[in-house]
Amino acid sequence: MGDRGNIIVKQGPTGSAIWLYSHSLGSELAQSLRRALARHQRWHDPPYLTRIIFCEMLREAELDGETGYGISTEEGDNEHDYLIVDTETQTVAVVSRKSATPLIDTPRKQWTFEDFCKKTTASNPDALR
Repeated sequence: MGDRGNIIVKQGPTGSAIWLYSHSLGSELAQSLRRALARHQRWHDPPYLTRIIFCEMLREAELDGETGYGISTEEGDNEHDYLIVDTETQTVAVVSRKSATPLIDTPRKQWTFEDFCKKTTASNPDALR
């Protein structure tokens, strides 16, 4: 049993993407992403921003374990809406977990990085719904 989720980081104008996967903290990914973006670091530098986001996901992780988290160029298992970080447009989008093509489908919601940091505070955990 798990709590699987993905953050997808679009890497620039080519549309390539890195998928950051969590096996057991999928329901907490929005908060991890908020904390990473709230640092206001490397928003225009996709490789570094991707690393910052992933490190935030791993904050409480057992780093020597062989399971729990992953990095890929395609989807891992998923039980939550996708969080899509677009480094070109500086936006975060939420796409339905039922989507077969989350990088193409119309988002349910979308925010600028700055607005996402404000929207998903600990006092408002349902802000993404």
